[in-house]
Amino acid sequence: MAQSSPVKRTPKKERDPKRIIAPLVVLAVIYIGLEIFLRVFDVAAYVMPTPTHIIQATISSFYIILPDFLFTLKIICALQSRRVSCWPLCFLSLTFWSRRCSRWSSGWSSPP
Repeated sequence: MAQSSPVKRTPKKERDPKRIIAPLVVLAVIYIGLEIFLRVFDVAAYVMPTPTHIIQATISSFYIILPDFLFTLKIICALQSRRVSCWPLCFLSLTFWSRRCSRWSSGWSSPP
């Protein structure tokens, strides 16, 4: 008979703050560097908007982005339903779309 050896557990990785801080530092360097570069060289906004303008536009027009974001979540949840439980997001997405589609079919508003 074959002898079985005990399964060795790999030690859990400690929560190293470098794993969180390093990506944030890189993000900050890229954000600040791009902002300074675009302002110093006076690059037109239609060529490349500054990161600040991109964030402002995203926040101010989030109501336009929300339906597409929820639809994407619905697709992701459908694809990963066997692996990850994300039912609250799926429920939110389906509720939003069912209400919107029912308004379209009843003639309250037209789809974009």
